[in-house]
Amino acid sequence: MSCFLYDSFNTYFSDTTLSSCELYGTTKTKLKRRDIRFIDSDFPPHITEEEQLRTKLIALAMENGDIKIMEEMKGREIPLLYDVAYANKNPEDRYLGDERMIEAIAHSGNEEIYNYFSEEFQIENRFKCVGKYLYPDLGNVIDLMLKEKGSNCDAVRMMVRRVVDHNKNSYEEILKKVNDFYQENYETEFGSIPEELAPGYRKRTMWSYCIDHATHIVSFRDGSADGVRTNIIPISATSDIASLKSLIDEANEWYDKIANFEENFINGSMEK
Repeated sequence: MSCFLYDSFNTYFSDTTLSSCELYGTTKTKLKRRDIRFIDSDFPPHITEEEQLRTKLIALAMENGDIKIMEEMKGREIPLLYDVAYANKNPEDRYLGDERMIEAIAHSGNEEIYNYFSEEFQIENRFKCVGKYLYPDLGNVIDLMLKEKGSNCDAVRMMVRRVVDHNKNSYEEILKKVNDFYQENYETEFGSIPEELAPGYRKRTMWSYCIDHATHIVSFRDGSADGVRTNIIPISATSDIASLKSLIDEANEWYDKIANFEENFINGSMEK
């Protein structure tokens, strides 16, 4: 059973039965096979036009434990991730902080859903930029579960561990790309750069680096097709469980390293 949301004010389904439409659709639902132009490319514009309905369908899929529907509806993706090029410094905050989605995930009690929304995934947007992401509101989901008694501690621990890995890998990938760019474009060309001139060259390198603190989108464009484009996840809440608190602290330490990356790189005070 699979369903797809496309045209305005209508829910479209393919490869489904009437009972499936009754479960996820409306009495005015039309049947239509999805347009192959939108498969694995840009975020379907018809979906962004009816974002509220899309999130309602995803919430219904969560209630029914239907991972396939969530995948088809791009449940862990938001239009923001498709809108931003490498050098876009002020991406539009599109559908970040959807409380309905955050609460539905946190209260699902379904390990498959926790797993789906905490897996890293890749997106190639309209600018042919490939990025690696976690669900942008994963930190908010974790915060909510940490604050509520009776939440699945094992699920929270698993999600926090994935945030640690993602933030750490993002930092290490950006650091390598930046150092390689600096070495190839300045140190190789000019030889040993005097310490008093190095901050100027490092600042030039940072012209290709961008972090948006509102959306946590980070990018570095090194002139090649495989520049870095990712997001980082902060966690605001904490835990009385020492081992879980330690994981949360580690996730935020890697987040802070990226948040302060530009200043530390220019000053030559980068941590390895």
